[in-house]
Amino acid sequence: MSIFKSFHKSSDSEEVSFETLIKKEQEKLYKVAFSYVRNEQDALDIVQEAIIKGYQSFER
Repeated sequence: MSIFKSFHKSSDSEEVSFETLIKKEQEKLYKVAFSYVRNEQDALDIVQEAIIKGYQSFER
C-alpha cells in the first residue's frame, strides 16, 4: 500500500499533516530510491520529486 493511500485512510479518522507523514516515511523513501540509483544525490532528488508529486496529488 502506498504511503499516500494510507495517509488518505488515516486522515478520515484523525488529523495528520502531510509533513508528519513525510517525516515518518522519508528514510524508507530514501532507501528505496538509493537501492535503484546507488547515488546519494540522485536518491535525494528522486525523494524530493516524489514528495512534491505526492503533495500535489494530495491537494486535489
